[in-house]
Amino acid sequence: MEKDTICVALDDSKRKLVIAMLRPGATEPEEREIPKDPPHIQRLVRRLKREGPVQACYEAGGSGYDLYRQITACGVTCQVIAPALTPRRPGQRIKTDRRDARKLVRLFRAGELTPMHVPDEAEEAAPTSCGVARLCGATSCAGGIAS
Repeated sequence: MEKDTICVALDDSKRKLVIAMLRPGATEPEEREIPKDPPHIQRLVRRLKREGPVQACYEAGGSGYDLYRQITACGVTCQVIAPALTPRRPGQRIKTDRRDARKLVRLFRAGELTPMHVPDEAEEAAPTSCGVARLCGATSCAGGIAS
């Protein structure tokens, strides 16, 4: 990641987004909370892009990839992070949206996160996972194709 890049991490919940931003040279993230709707997301991204290059990330969750598509449609690189591969300290059980966003943006800027493949809309709609294949009565699954 380039030194002049603004790093943004979003913690996605049902009605709101908690955003942590690390500007170039900053050691402590700035935090914001915005409603989870496209106009607010677009406005935030446009404002940040005026300041310089922006890269964003968020942990994959139950809300799908709409947030990814909204951010990339604004011309910003976005990575969806695999939650199971996010480094965690043993015994750290207290979770809040703000704490998660702060931790995520620090790890993102340090390059310590593992992004996952984001399917396009057609791939996301197609039921090709092994779990779905087994639910349909298949006995085995190899590479997403049930036999």
